[in-house]
Amino acid sequence: MRRTGNSRKREHIAVTTQVFADTDWLTQWQQHGTSGEEAIARFLQLPALEVDDMIGMWSGQELATNHPIDGLMPPFGWHGKNFVSADEGHPLIMHDRFGFYPLNPFFIPLRLLLASPRLFNNAVGRTAVRNLGRFFASGRPKARLRPVALGGTVSAAMIYDEKPIIDHFRRIDDRRCLGLMEHRDFDRPFFFLLTRE
Repeated sequence: MRRTGNSRKREHIAVTTQVFADTDWLTQWQQHGTSGEEAIARFLQLPALEVDDMIGMWSGQELATNHPIDGLMPPFGWHGKNFVSADEGHPLIMHDRFGFYPLNPFFIPLRLLLASPRLFNNAVGRTAVRNLGRFFASGRPKARLRPVALGGTVSAAMIYDEKPIIDHFRRIDDRRCLGLMEHRDFDRPFFFLLTRE
């Protein structure tokens, strides 16, 4: 029996709804963390996003996988990301007592953070970053959105202008997406959650 266009559409909606509704894994991840292997497997199961789906302001949350930089971003005031257009991306929206500002990722010493995370993840380091962050703000976009293939699926990704970093995105539901950060110096990816504001 030949399937009609409507029946195929209903099947697609049913499958998509099931993927979106099954977010117990995310709650468990947020509360207890997960392994890097499980995080990658979950990411690759999620549906793709178009570049236009990412336009707008997003609040961010780290998702723990025992990565070397887990726990470093929130104490420094990381709020999320902002995509004005496909060619105007602000990867690091920070907040301090004066409000929000885009930090230039060029000045983030990721290699040093990987080598000596305790150098920054202490009261003195966090206070210094929060007080000095606006000196490293950028009035210009520092990343672009492009469709990029990962694990056989093409989805929206953010390519940094001055860092060897690509943030890949997959859809969780209409308001949330899962992010996977690749860096040339990472032996495995870093994960985060974005929620549309």
